[in-house]
Amino acid sequence: MGFKCIMDIEKFHKHRACGDLSVLSLVERSLERIRTLDGEHGAWVHVADKDALLQLAADSDARWTSGTPLSALDGLPFSVKDSQHVVGMPTTFGSLAATPVLPTQSSPIVERLQKAGAIALGKTSLPEFSWKGTTESPRSGITRNPRYPHYSPGGSSGGAAVSIAQGACLLATGTDAAGSVRIPAAFTGTVGFKPSDSIALSTGAVEGFKRIGHWGVHTRTLADLARVWNTLYDSAAAPEQLRWASIDTSTRMGSRAKSFYDACVARMVKRFGPPAAVFRPDWVSARQAIHSLYLRGCFETFSRIDSLRIDLVDPGLADFANRGALVNAHKLAQAIDAQVMLRSMLDQIFEVADVLVLPTVAFDPPLIGKESPEEAGVDDWIDWAHCTYLTNLTGHPSLSLPWELEGVPFGLQVVGLRGRDAQLLAASEQINRLMGTE
Repeated sequence: MGFKCIMDIEKFHKHRACGDLSVLSLVERSLERIRTLDGEHGAWVHVADKDALLQLAADSDARWTSGTPLSALDGLPFSVKDSQHVVGMPTTFGSLAATPVLPTQSSPIVERLQKAGAIALGKTSLPEFSWKGTTESPRSGITRNPRYPHYSPGGSSGGAAVSIAQGACLLATGTDAAGSVRIPAAFTGTVGFKPSDSIALSTGAVEGFKRIGHWGVHTRTLADLARVWNTLYDSAAAPEQLRWASIDTSTRMGSRAKSFYDACVARMVKRFGPPAAVFRPDWVSARQAIHSLYLRGCFETFSRIDSLRIDLVDPGLADFANRGALVNAHKLAQAIDAQVMLRSMLDQIFEVADVLVLPTVAFDPPLIGKESPEEAGVDDWIDWAHCTYLTNLTGHPSLSLPWELEGVPFGLQVVGLRGRDAQLLAASEQINRLMGTE
């Protein structure tokens, strides 16, 4: 089973309408891909009962046959990151130290997808409690990149992105507190979307993550993402003449990432004209704010673990937690002030531009088993994720479009106005056609 036969939502609907494909056969195909491919990839940590899945698929087929599907997503298999809840499946957080949770209610995005008829196949891998931007954990080991085997698939929603890249499902849910949906999308050649904070802020998170943690969605194509969003929420028309903004050239980037971004900007200029604005973020304030909020979140998570099982925790997470213990109320207040300032700065850009474009990640991906790209020259993974954590701080919707340069995966990140997620997707379709990514 090669990657050439990977299904997407558009193809599924076309084949289903022609009678060439049923939901039942699609789910069987998904389970077969997991069985034959995931021993190498390590993306799945729990797969639902086969008989139960096939019954859900048969029920969906019956609805389609009778002309009463629950939505355009009815019967579509999806995966769920193992920090999110699905009734009937354990949540283990990638941890050997924490007691698995048997939830009585699914996470909001999972529940919404299930009400639309989508079928949750199982749970996907993550670093312990989603603490870093690559995907290895004490519980499930290393998750590998099926599209670019030399490189990490990124994280923390690495298993979610891999479940899409390997063709096991048509959409996936993840979480994103500093880029954890968009980073693995960029590294695996898939699409990842973090919605606005007004829609997707993770209010169930520990306090440190409540201001930056969002849920997100992975798909194989932007057209699939638009179909999912239009079904669950709303749609919008693209602007007649796209107004766009670029990132300031002083933004720290690796050599190949800069070549990639320069090429994207040149295409944008040729098609849409010069940028309406150039965004110059206060990167120093952004770094200080994300460190305070993220490290504090790790500390609060760590503090909930039974002291008798602390030795089982990933040492990297323990280090982040120890540093987070030093983040006091004053530092948290400073971080919140910085969020307000950065949000205002970015809002001003959207007074004259429809979208901001910048790299998803400003460096080559880390090699498999490494936590940071070599040329980034940093020890903390969070210090190479500045292009993504920016919008976790500001709350703006942002997505990563897949691209490749010299055999290395990159993502072009597109950011939109807060609360205008559908407009961001519509504008991104124009950019996507220009870049030739679909």
